[in-house]
Amino acid sequence: MDRKRQAGPLRSGDDMSSAIVGVGETPAAKVSEENLESLIVRACREALDDAGLRPSDVDGIVIEGAVMPKEFPADRCEEVLGLHNVELQLGVSKSGAGVVGSLGVAAEAIRARRAEVVLSYFGVDWGTQRRTGRGAGPANARVGEPRIEAFERAFGYWPQVVWFGGLAQRYLETFGRPESDFASWVVANRENAATHEHALEREPLTESDYMDSPYVAAPLRRADCSLLNDGAGAMVVTSLDRAADCRRTPVGIAGVGTGHNETLGRSSIVLDSEILHTGAATATQVAMRSAGIGLDDVGFAEIYDCFTIAAILQAEDMGLFEPGTAGQMAGKGVTRFDGALPINTHGGLLSNSFIVGMGHVIEGVRQVRCERGDGQVTRSSVGLIAGYGGAESSTAVLVAI
Repeated sequence: MDRKRQAGPLRSGDDMSSAIVGVGETPAAKVSEENLESLIVRACREALDDAGLRPSDVDGIVIEGAVMPKEFPADRCEEVLGLHNVELQLGVSKSGAGVVGSLGVAAEAIRARRAEVVLSYFGVDWGTQRRTGRGAGPANARVGEPRIEAFERAFGYWPQVVWFGGLAQRYLETFGRPESDFASWVVANRENAATHEHALEREPLTESDYMDSPYVAAPLRRADCSLLNDGAGAMVVTSLDRAADCRRTPVGIAGVGTGHNETLGRSSIVLDSEILHTGAATATQVAMRSAGIGLDDVGFAEIYDCFTIAAILQAEDMGLFEPGTAGQMAGKGVTRFDGALPINTHGGLLSNSFIVGMGHVIEGVRQVRCERGDGQVTRSSVGLIAGYGGAESSTAVLVAI
């Protein structure tokens, strides 16, 4: 594993202006007895209680900008939670990129004194939707996109799992790697999930189990696909000055970066020579430069993993592994919670639960606060959190204060 230093030593934190002071989440369920609004409200209240703050303290709301404004908009959150002092409402990007990117927007709002206590949340009821036959629509279903219409949908590149299956096949052929690399990544995720009491998939999974399972969209199998469930999570961000008076140990937001790959998700996969690259490279470089850290400083990473191949591509673009080696490193135990570079220590979207990137942020906070019990990593003072939304990527650096 090549983890060359990208920047200087960790700064003293003089430029850091904000911290996560509270997190909350509902235990995920394949189908919940609560509706989506109830789940999100419960997660928000838990996050505020975790911080020792009241609804009246919240003066800003920053949320993921594609799903949440439709499912549970900020003004509805204000009404239900009794947030009477909110002066700032913003939506950021989409999917995991939006959730992780919201940390940067919240931090900048606090730095600019547009807000002092910012609430962010995300929730899904996709387990219930699946049961009722509605389901979440494919993210790449862009009506009127001529190249996709002409070269992908007409020949069966539909829905998401088929599209990511194409990415996975291109990856294996480009680097000459076996499908067992994906098995190694998935098995490590499952072992990490076993340390988390609320993970939906905690049963042991072996490489043989994986290889014997049928394809969903070759070379991807069921275990390569994110879970579908109901659940919600929330976090509270405030200034460092205010954080000192909060209930829990604050987790510093040392840097946040965003990146965009204009080809990913918009060009025809069969024609795009750059399809194996994400915006995570730029996002991570920006975040680490802002934080003043290098890869040698990183103790763990939580990487958005809607499909196995998505996590592998991001991990390699972030510089955590050489191109084509992430699965091989996972097979050597590197990505386990007790490995040299723990990744998705809660099991990620593949084994823990699907609340987009919010679960990754919450896990990162709990690792930095050393609250993960049997799943606690050894080096927890610096963590990378990577969010992904197709063309968009975001990376945040969380540090112990």
